[in-house]
Order: sequence, then structure tokens, then C-alpha cells
Amino acid sequence: MDEDRTYTMPIYANDTHEKVSDIVFRVTRDNHDTTLTVIAGNLEGRRYGGVGFFYDMAELRKDLEKENLLLGCKGALINVFPGGLMGETTWGKIAYVFIDGKLASEPVNIYDPISPEEVSSLSFFDVQKEHRRHVIRGNRRI
Repeated sequence: MDEDRTYTMPIYANDTHEKVSDIVFRVTRDNHDTTLTVIAGNLEGRRYGGVGFFYDMAELRKDLEKENLLLGCKGALINVFPGGLMGETTWGKIAYVFIDGKLASEPVNIYDPISPEEVSSLSFFDVQKEHRRHVIRGNRRI
């Protein structure tokens, strides 16, 4: 096993941004396969697997979103997304932060906790993905 770690994270209501519960999950990487397994809280027993931690977490987030809930971590912020060599070498665990369409100086660990001020910047995955597309299109030079 190349990586094996357990995280406890808050879950917030999308409409009020109030914390409603916690979720505990385990992330593992074995060679080229990553897995996220929920071990306590909402969706206990669910397992998500693929080729990167960010997208495993995205699948968890999509299931939470069906209940109008948001996962409270850096990787769920609207302006955070993995990419390029950084995303590949960390299996999507380290991601870039974009502020006003520009790359911030320091990348973040997607599992890092958020500050109380950042709760209002949590987003559904599809909104985050569309924001990323907008940033990329806005930074293209012809």
C-alpha cells in the first residue's frame, strides 16, 4: 500500500452553510489505484475508486449533493482544482488555488480543513468544474 490515511471532515448544508455532521473516510493508493471508503457518517460503507484522490472525493461529493450537502475541505472550494504535473505526481491530492482567475502562489492539499470564512466558497462539483473551465478560457491567449 503506497498510501493509507483516514480523515474526519465536516459536512455543511448547502442552503445555510451550517455544519450538520461529520464524515469519516479512508483514502488509499495501491500502485495506480486510489480508493476512498466512507467508514462513518453519511454514506457509511460507500466506496469510490479511480485514478486520483480528487476525483474519488468528487464522487463522494456528488452523492452528498443529492442530499443538498457539501463536504468541508479545500478540495470542495469553488476555486481549487488539480491539474498538470502537480495533479499527476500527487494523484490529485495537491491542487491549485485560483484567485481572480490567476494562479495563487501556494497549492493546497485537497483534504486540508477550511476556515470559517471559506465555508461560503464551498460548491457543488459541477459548479466547481465549470468555474475551472471559465478560468482556463479566460486565461487563454490568442
